[in-house]
Amino acid sequence: MAGLKYFGLIPEEAITNINSFVSEDANFLEFFIVILIVGSVLALDRDILLRSFGGYIPAILGGLVAASVLGVVTGLIFGVSPADSIIKYVLPIMGGGNGAGAVPLSNIYETVTGDAAANYYGFAIIILTIANIFSIIGSALLNTIGQKYPALTGDKKTLLRGGGSITRDDAKIKTTTEDMMGALLLAFACFAVGRIMNKKLLPTIAGAAIHQYAYLIIFVVILAATGVIPANVRAGAKRLQSFMSGCMGIIIMVGMGADFDIAELFSAMTPGNVLMALMIVIGAIIGAGGISTIYPTGRKLPVQE
Repeated sequence: MAGLKYFGLIPEEAITNINSFVSEDANFLEFFIVILIVGSVLALDRDILLRSFGGYIPAILGGLVAASVLGVVTGLIFGVSPADSIIKYVLPIMGGGNGAGAVPLSNIYETVTGDAAANYYGFAIIILTIANIFSIIGSALLNTIGQKYPALTGDKKTLLRGGGSITRDDAKIKTTTEDMMGALLLAFACFAVGRIMNKKLLPTIAGAAIHQYAYLIIFVVILAATGVIPANVRAGAKRLQSFMSGCMGIIIMVGMGADFDIAELFSAMTPGNVLMALMIVIGAIIGAGGISTIYPTGRKLPVQE
């Protein structure tokens, strides 16, 4: 899509209409993100979600801190400011991929800075793609090391290694249209809470602006942790999330492409960016591994028969 736009093969009116639907008047992007967040969180098993606060989250934070440090240090070598290193490199890489990471982050970036979301997304997806390649290579190497030196890895009964599925067993629940509509209303309600908190009740904490998506996630996590959402609605939310990510994600890609300057793609493929992506991935590995060693995440879960 970006290529078609670059070579002038799409009328300007069509580009304007696409932007209006995806990110401006209709704002399909925001709808997409809300469904994605609510469905993803509610799909997590309640017990594992609660256990993750004591085990999994410290490992994630350790990886985030180490990735940030190595990313900032490497960025300084190539003349990238610490703020840009965190916002444009670390956050997209550590944010959870495309649909759950780069897309929401680009929307947050537009809200905070006023710059077009596509400008952030166009660069973020490039850095994310480079980092994904290094992550795949790194995971293969870590798996090989773990097989040769079992003492360095888990026992396959802990939270992170074979401790049962991390998603709810809602696949056996036959969802109806009513279940999906209930999940949709729930998603809108959670979004409304996040927006009210962001706009009226608590827009900043210690001077830092808190985005409505952050409040949305917190509220959905609370609902998931308390177990107040019926299983059929959870299953409906998961089905909606799967539909949006699997079938409607192409609309987001087209919309981003219509608002993206493809020249940025070539300008971003520099040795400095590649090295920064590599060091951030290495930092995530070292940080998460170090925290797991100091504070083991191995809180054993009941083994399912």
